Amino acid sequence: MSGASALRSVLLTPSPRLSRASFILGIEEILGDVRFLWTPQVGDAATSTDDSPTRRVITWDASVAARISAQGHGYVQTNTSAGTQGGSVPDTNDLSFNTAGLTDLAFSIVALANVTDTAAARTIFAKYDNAGTLREYLFNVGATDLLQLILYDESLDKLPFRQSNAAITMGSPHLFGATYNGVGSTTAADGIVLYQDAAVIASTATNDALYVAMENTNTTPSVGRIDAATGQFMDGAFSLVAVCAGVLTLAQMVALKNQCNQYFSLAL
Repeated sequence: MSGASALRSVLLTPSPRLSRASFILGIEEILGDVRFLWTPQVGDAATSTDDSPTRRVITWDASVAARISAQGHGYVQTNTSAGTQGGSVPDTNDLSFNTAGLTDLAFSIVALANVTDTAAARTIFAKYDNAGTLREYLFNVGATDLLQLILYDESLDKLPFRQSNAAITMGSPHLFGATYNGVGSTTAADGIVLYQDAAVIASTATNDALYVAMENTNTTPSVGRIDAATGQFMDGAFSLVAVCAGVLTLAQMVALKNQCNQYFSLAL
């Protein structure tokens, strides 16, 4: 076979299918210390099981059986703010990123999501009970379509946050991320970086001179809503939600995007 023919053969040969097991392993290798990792699967109904080492059970407010559809080699789960369709996860200490409420620890949240353009706050992942006094962090899209990560010092009632300067892209799948270096104190929000499709989003930090650190409360971690089903439901669809300890670099976000492109047949 000539050199030109060999090259043409390579270009026309489809990439090997990425299995679910290979995809999960790849995501874990990219993220490092994975504390939560969920992708929808056929057979999920009232509950799902995440793929982190702890195998947490996600209990949904309403069955998801009819809301899962194929996306590439994986699946996507549709949520809507019109009903109670978020999920709760058993609370464990490793999803609270602080030391004795005195020092913040680094953590990151990523999600492959198709966010619906609607005038309401839409939660991605949270350890936040807006109806009570048990708040730690909230990763969401605000009512004006801005991506944000909010930190909360419950004892002092202080919440530094970083928010995108412009609306995120809605109506199609995109990879969103927030990473926090755990700097804490008066410049905590300066330690947050926001991403869309492995590109840093222009954003603004809002600090609080009285903030010290998050605290380890017994708030239930939640997917697609804040705790106690009190609102801010995700409107759109999820293909992946993951939480890890540590800061994610731009290179790691690029690797994560490439992994998602291959598995979910996207071109982010």
